[in-house]
Amino acid sequence: MRALMIIVVSVLATMGVAACNPFVESDKSRIEREIDENARFTVYLRTNSTEQQKTDVQARLQALPGVTSTQFESRAELYERVKQHYADERTPMPAGLDPEHLPEDFEVAVRDQATIRQLRDSPVAEELRKLPGVQDVRFYCTTVEECGRDLDQMRSKAPR
Repeated sequence: MRALMIIVVSVLATMGVAACNPFVESDKSRIEREIDENARFTVYLRTNSTEQQKTDVQARLQALPGVTSTQFESRAELYERVKQHYADERTPMPAGLDPEHLPEDFEVAVRDQATIRQLRDSPVAEELRKLPGVQDVRFYCTTVEECGRDLDQMRSKAPR
């Protein structure tokens, strides 16, 4: 009986240590890490942007603190990505959607989500939006809580 009691206490103690072990990553911590490792924002270009404007926008983006890369995405590349997205979904791709309906853009990777928040919450965001050739700048969620709110908003706007 004493041996059984020792085993039960040992198992319970081990489970308790595992449950509060700071080295075991929680779901929230894992999601926060993944958000941080994929820190990026998108700069959408106007359909009539000139090559010089694109060059100037990319140069300005690359000069921002914390930017690690800028990747231009053409209409055709975005169209292929959209087609792949709809191929993976159960909803059909919108009829009549062609590459010319999509904007070109720059995907901008940054060091971490703190950099995103710093850029988004500073005058830099508005400065980027006002650059010649820029249609819009989209900063994505930077925390689990922000992502949850964004998802709730998307769900509430979805047709039922």
